[in-house]
Amino acid sequence: MGMMGTTERITWTGSRRVLSKASSPSPVFAEAIAKQRRELDRAGKKAVILQPKLTADDWVLEQASMLLWNPLVGPDLRSALYKVLADTPGVRVDSHARDDLGRAAVEISRYDAATRVDDQTFEQASTGTVLETAFVYPNGTKGTDLYLSVTSRDTVPPNPYQS
Repeated sequence: MGMMGTTERITWTGSRRVLSKASSPSPVFAEAIAKQRRELDRAGKKAVILQPKLTADDWVLEQASMLLWNPLVGPDLRSALYKVLADTPGVRVDSHARDDLGRAAVEISRYDAATRVDDQTFEQASTGTVLETAFVYPNGTKGTDLYLSVTSRDTVPPNPYQS
């Protein structure tokens, strides 16, 4: 596992279960941070952790991408999100892209100057289904989430936490 892990969060909206994913430090990474802080404390120094300051446009792309990932988002909201993204400075659209599995896709991307990462989302043109999200770092390293299927149900299984 890398330095960042993925946490699945299940929430309920009416009778619908919504699964969302959020990045969080892995236990190994969290322990490394704690160890560095202890070493700095012993040396009488203070740790300063600088977080990148996201712009309003960075937040627009982040939030719109999260909404577009959700299979429960209807066509009207999806259309409105595409219009918002089209008006967001720096957003690029490539309607002839392919995801890492070679599937035809529309790529929506934007370089985030605060984090120095190129955020990329690949969607199936006919349905808007997210096929892949990718994060390309300055050194060329690429982090990718490939989605084979994203589905929803109108009913709750007897035990939603059991496969």
